[in-house]
Amino acid sequence: MRNYFYGKNRYKWSKTPPHPSRIRQHNIIEECAGLKGPALSKNEMSLVETWELLITDDIIQAIVLYTNQKLEAKYIPPLVRPYYA
Repeated sequence: MRNYFYGKNRYKWSKTPPHPSRIRQHNIIEECAGLKGPALSKNEMSLVETWELLITDDIIQAIVLYTNQKLEAKYIPPLVRPYYA
């Protein structure tokens, strides 16, 4: 008995799943989840302090810069029409 069959397009399909293989070393996460760096030293932080730890002023400046560039590239000035009284 064959362990495979062919599809309409002559693709060879196996009837048995592939053998499980070991997990590669670079796919194994060994760090524990949790706070790191400055966030670890503070027990209670406000929402603003948490935001400032995650999103720095440099990140905000980059977001504003690239957002403005994108908007300027899409902006089409309105037609100037003469006003007749």
